[in-house]
Amino acid sequence: LNRSSVVEVDWVGDRVRRRQPLPPSRGAVKTSSYLGSGLGLAEAAAYKAAGVLAWRFYGGEVQILMGIDKVGGSRLNFLGGIRDRTDVDAAYTAVREFFEESGSMMTEEMKSQMLAEFRQSPSVSSREPPKFPVGESPGVPAVPSKKKGKGVNRVMWFAMSQYAMFFYEWPYFDLTPAFNRKPRGEMEELMWVPMRLLLDSPTDVLLHGRNLPLRGFSIDVLRDEKMRKALVKIGNKARSSEEEKKSNLLRRQANKPQPIVKQL
Repeated sequence: LNRSSVVEVDWVGDRVRRRQPLPPSRGAVKTSSYLGSGLGLAEAAAYKAAGVLAWRFYGGEVQILMGIDKVGGSRLNFLGGIRDRTDVDAAYTAVREFFEESGSMMTEEMKSQMLAEFRQSPSVSSREPPKFPVGESPGVPAVPSKKKGKGVNRVMWFAMSQYAMFFYEWPYFDLTPAFNRKPRGEMEELMWVPMRLLLDSPTDVLLHGRNLPLRGFSIDVLRDEKMRKALVKIGNKARSSEEEKKSNLLRRQANKPQPIVKQL
């Protein structure tokens, strides 16, 4: 059987979609999930879908950007989707799907920065990706990433669904208010969900007086032990970083020369 001629039907995020012909295999695909700085060559060739887990530290806690699907009973889901035939790698699929599901509100600079960060691994394609359409949002310059080197864990491979989830600390403006005033794309609403709620109850969360069930795929992601450990680690590092910033600020204020007041 010629692998390149196979067309499959598969489930991702409780939705069925026909897949394009599979790419040539590059060895055995991992049958267990893992967290790393990039995908292995086999997983990079065989992935079926990809997405972005965007997070921020706000109000003293880590929050994760999620969307409420318009189909399937209005359930919370991570932003991501099926690999397209023209996608050159998993990083491109993740950014494209995130762009589409967040209402095309990212600027070209924002998308380029996100893509560049995801591609800092030896397994990525060297082919130049096609240009994204211009987004509808204020021009916000990209913030240079401080996450460099092979030791940074930036992607989670979910073997059961062959899904690549990229982690991204959101450094820009909050896009949810503008999106929710005029929803577009596949999501009817975007929201920042406290990570502690997702870890405490991976099936549904109570937020702003609303009980919000999660999609089956998102439940599987949050029940994965390696994913839970990765999220806890993100939370610990974010709190530590915030405490260090406050400590440095207090130190600078304490070392600041005080004005001399002449006594008459």
